[in-house]
Amino acid sequence: ALVATFAEVFEPESQDFYVQCLLQLLRASEQSRIPIVAYIDTTYTSDLVTLLKHCFDLPEAPQLHDAQLLSPWLEWGDRTPFFICARGGSLNPQDGILNSYQEMRERVGFVYLRTNDNFPARLEIPVWVYEAGLLDWLVDLVRCEVVIGRGYPYVLETADQIAVIRNEDRNLFLRLMQDWAAREKLNLRLSRKTVSKLQRRRVR
Repeated sequence: ALVATFAEVFEPESQDFYVQCLLQLLRASEQSRIPIVAYIDTTYTSDLVTLLKHCFDLPEAPQLHDAQLLSPWLEWGDRTPFFICARGGSLNPQDGILNSYQEMRERVGFVYLRTNDNFPARLEIPVWVYEAGLLDWLVDLVRCEVVIGRGYPYVLETADQIAVIRNEDRNLFLRLMQDWAAREKLNLRLSRKTVSKLQRRRVR
């Protein structure tokens, strides 16, 4: 996500870490004119629900989220108009994490895009992409990735598969760690089951 609402529950130092990383990313994207997009497959944000509530003086609907609201109206490949994110805080509406985004405070937008049979996905995109007339091109790229990935962007699926630590990698790491701890005379405690597995695999 480009809007790090998830970090609002963290202590200030951790919040600042996420904000600074995202600010670097957003600034680099705008300066280099390289589009970026955050793909959120399952989202419970309620930016549009909150907008409608304020515009039409509607009652609170805490169980309703944007993707749920939009789902009946979007066929596969359909997207919503582009919106600029002006979200308040999840804990305090006046104190959202976007307040820490400095000049990028109003430079992150979003659309919802139907990519499979579930609720629409949320795409968070820098505002400069929309201003440069590249929004449709970028959303088309996401549609292509989703087609290749059979409902989920292929590039993300591939990155996830590569990032997952396989059992062999995990066992090698634990064995190296155990050897290092023994060499440094550190009291590293592994379960007997793990030690047994590592010793058996070392023999092979």
